[in-house]
Amino acid sequence: MNPSKSSRGAAMWALLSLAIGSFGIGMTEFVVMGLLPNVAADLLPTLWQSNPEAAIGQAGILISLYALGVVVGARRSRVLSRDSHATG
Repeated sequence: MNPSKSSRGAAMWALLSLAIGSFGIGMTEFVVMGLLPNVAADLLPTLWQSNPEAAIGQAGILISLYALGVVVGARRSRVLSRDSHATG
């Protein structure tokens, strides 16, 4: 049984969108890690002047919170997507 050309095309588009989305989410985390000293200096200027390492550590929590939000959001959107397909 061969899949139709349209279903293979749809699968290819789905795979491409997943790849681009994964790349985008990964890049937002890795780019911020490179900019972390600048983010810490902008968000915590007084702490940055006295202890730059502590400011970077506190600003690094932002990356962890973003990653946690991605994990929770992905799970939630998957559950909501499954529920909407089951009822639709």
